[in-house]
Amino acid sequence: MFEKVFKSIPNLKTPHSVVVFLLTVYKKFEVSPGQVGNMGYNQGRMQYNETHKPTMNLIRKNIQNAIKIIEENQKNIIYVPDPSVSESFSEKNMPAELRDACILAQQTKATVLTDDFLYLQVNSLETKKDTPKHFSSISIVKILFENGDFSLEEYLNYFHYLTSYRFHFLQLSADELEKAVLINDGDSITIKPENIKPFNLRLILSKEYGVDPQAALMVIINFLLRIIRNDSISIEDAVRIFEEINSQFLSENPFFSNTAIQICEKIIKNYPRPLGVPSISKIEQAKLTAIDKKIKELGI
Repeated sequence: MFEKVFKSIPNLKTPHSVVVFLLTVYKKFEVSPGQVGNMGYNQGRMQYNETHKPTMNLIRKNIQNAIKIIEENQKNIIYVPDPSVSESFSEKNMPAELRDACILAQQTKATVLTDDFLYLQVNSLETKKDTPKHFSSISIVKILFENGDFSLEEYLNYFHYLTSYRFHFLQLSADELEKAVLINDGDSITIKPENIKPFNLRLILSKEYGVDPQAALMVIINFLLRIIRNDSISIEDAVRIFEEINSQFLSENPFFSNTAIQICEKIIKNYPRPLGVPSISKIEQAKLTAIDKKIKELGI
């Protein structure tokens, strides 16, 4: 996956400090003779992690391959001389692998590929230098997925990985949820409600993540509207999709499930339709009724 992403931007520059950092990490995953595990201290408790040699070797191999790919074009490995580093805390006291891309971008007006844009803002705030333009890795992965270079599973797995490990806020739309759940192979549509889970909705649509609850609810409502109004989706599949959405997000708020369906019904009935056509079709009403029944079964 790294190779496809990295080579999709031929002129991507990498600070030398990042290569050095990868070499340091590579050595940390070396299993010494007789090693059975690692002991650490986390949140007031001692923790022991057993060494799993195959996993350690796989991580080392991936890091080694990444370094090899980066070093294929030496011209794109850039050094940041010490005089370029200011006396500010956000530069002098930060690891070189974290600060160097920002410094280079400020000097050359380049764009930074980063999954933690907050450092760029902190640096700019303290140094009074411009905040570099930036973009995240998910934007590249999304483009490569849409171009067919990555499978849906690879895209969803990477999206889920980023929700767990990075600070950058991930955006989500009803369109993305629909594409993940309704798999169109050209001849037929496969319904996969389980593809909702990798989006980690409880996090990326949470107030703690910076998302307004009403805005979060509208994303889900827009998605449910597409499911209810799509006549190719059966009543049973619509209920299955609702159950997954409910377990992954709506159940976090006791009012969301009923509110979402009530708003869906109101919006559908207000859609402009030709004269003489009912305000809501039979299958739309059947889906709403079935979902409402499921809500009552769940005791919501």
